[in-house]
Amino acid sequence: DDVEKPVANEKEGSANGDGAVEDGKEKKESNIIYVSSSRKRPVSQYRRRIKKLFETHDKVVLQALGMAIMPTVDLSQLLVHSMNCEITKIQTMTTMVPSSTQIKKKMIIEIIQKPTTEEPSKEEATEAS
Repeated sequence: DDVEKPVANEKEGSANGDGAVEDGKEKKESNIIYVSSSRKRPVSQYRRRIKKLFETHDKVVLQALGMAIMPTVDLSQLLVHSMNCEITKIQTMTTMVPSSTQIKKKMIIEIIQKPTTEEPSKEEATEAS
């Protein structure tokens, strides 16, 4: 595992100190989603947001700290199976949480949406034969 020093403008940690990265206000152009372990946000909300991000971005990045890693893995698998996505990169590391001296596990998962290929209908297939 690599040890990463926190970046000043990167959101890592939450006000309640549970190690979850809260999904909240961020730059509109960002393709990064910070997954929380608080279970306040249902998976369907992340899924809708990811679908919207795919309209303007080629890839979406899921990030999680500590206890939020498992829900992030679950979410990435849901996207692979239900939204025709592909995981292009999985990165794990440890990082220092700026609000405390704790070292937390961090996971980054990059996902792209596979291009949809139009399959010819049965009528077109029989006409081509």
